[in-house]
This record gives sequence, C-alpha cells and structure tokens, in this order.
Amino acid sequence: MSIDVLSEVLEALGLEGTLEEEGPLAPAMIGEGLNPNGEPKPGERRFVFVLEGEGLLELSASGDVFDARPGDFLLFTPGEPLCIREGGIRVLKGRFRFRTPFEHPFVRRLPRFLWWSEGARSGAPAAPRELLSRIKSEWQATRPGGRLVLERLLPVLFVDLLRSLGAIPEGPKGGFPAPLRDRILAQALAALHEEPAAAWTIEALARRAAVSRSGLGERFRRGLGVAPMSYLTHWRMTLARRLLEGSELPIGRVAERVGYGSEAAFSRAFRRIEGTTPGRVRRAAARPGLHRP
Repeated sequence: MSIDVLSEVLEALGLEGTLEEEGPLAPAMIGEGLNPNGEPKPGERRFVFVLEGEGLLELSASGDVFDARPGDFLLFTPGEPLCIREGGIRVLKGRFRFRTPFEHPFVRRLPRFLWWSEGARSGAPAAPRELLSRIKSEWQATRPGGRLVLERLLPVLFVDLLRSLGAIPEGPKGGFPAPLRDRILAQALAALHEEPAAAWTIEALARRAAVSRSGLGERFRRGLGVAPMSYLTHWRMTLARRLLEGSELPIGRVAERVGYGSEAAFSRAFRRIEGTTPGRVRRAAARPGLHRP
C-alpha cells in the first residue's frame, strides 16, 4: 500500500474537532478564534452547521453570501465576521484545530471558506451529508459515549470535506487538495514522507518523480507555496516535535530520526522553524498536568 500523505500530515499535526454550542445564530460572530493580539490562531477554522430555519449568511469582510438551509455547513477562517442578513437560523457551532503551532503548507493552502450545501451543488458527495446527520444525532441525543463518538467523527468530517473540494465541480480551483491531484507532486511528497531522514537533494527528488529540477520546483511552489527542500525541512521539524513531546528519545536520537547528523545542526534548524529549542519543547511536554492550548 502506498503511503497516505494526507493522513500522515493530519495525524502529525494533531487534528481535533470540537462542538461548542447550539442556538440561534447571533447577528455577528466576530473575534472568535483569535489570539489576544487580534490575530487568528494558527491552524484553526471555525464552523457553523445549520440545524433549522433559512436565511442569508454573509462573511462581511469579503462580501460572500450563502443561502443557508438545514443541513448546510460553513467552514471559515477565525476572526472573519459572520453575520445573518435575512431570516433566522439555528446552528451548531464548533471548530477544527491542530495541536501543533506550525502551519503545514497543506493547512495554509486551505480555502478561506468552504461551503457545503447538498441542495446547491449537483454531484455533492454523500459522505459529508451522512456524517453531518450522525453528528447532529449524537449531539442532540446525549447518549452514553457520545462525546467520544463526536471526537472521532469530526476529524473524519474534516477529511471528507477536503475530499469534496475535488469532487464538486464548483469547488475552489488551485487550492487544496490540488497538490495530491498532481501525480508528479504527489509522487514527490510520498517519497519525502516515506524516507524523511534520507539525504535528499533536489536532483534526487526530481529523479524519483521523473521530472526536471525546475519542473519539480514549479510544482511545489504552485501547489504548496514552498520549495521542495523547504517542505522537507518543515516536515522534519513536525516529526521532531512529535517525537520530543511523545517519546523519551534523547534529542540526539531525535535528530538522527529526522535526518540530521549532529544535534547542533538539528537544534539550529528546529529553532529557525519552530521559534524555540528542542530542549524547551521536551521540558514543556514533561511538565505534569500541562495541556497545550
């Protein structure tokens, strides 16, 4: 079985979904999901799931308007004001977030919003509809084990919504998951994920993907917004953080696992990408009772 790059990325980044509250949509949802400095929290997306009623929703910063009906779902960037222009609807609000502070290129390439409406799109996939129905049932029934079921269903919903970007003709063009639909780019990504510690060069990776160096670089820049070796470095640091937080491997061994011949070189790269040192990440993870925000 070939490596599943998307699953690897979402697992390493710690994808989580949370349902927060049910009720009438307020005139405006402003400032939710923001840091104290007013900036959106990295790797977080808010959502509303329409349960009852009809109305026009507007992302007022961009002017995008949605004809909302029961069963519709809007995923949007934190901090973007969402308001109801007409009508009245009852929604279930929540969020998706990634536990790691680093925004992987996949996350950065997510569209600013994702609107899923069965009635508005021909060929809409059935999977999101079925999952949304199950999520609504679990939320409203308060059955034993419901919280655990919802914790498992929400990440599955996130993946199915990403899949729907490619399945729906009206879906966003050029964004995610376009990188995984590009055969050459997908092949290069699979190689990096299969052997992240290998001594990769742009030449070796281009040979693996059967493309020229310039062609490979262009595909990475167009599909992910980064150069191939930059992607590799960021992915190695994501894996390193996971090992630092979830294992007792010495930092030197962590460095080897992600392709660095010396602890010093690894520490420099880690600090440049993550903004902190491997030792601080390890100590923070070891503190009893600590829960990262």
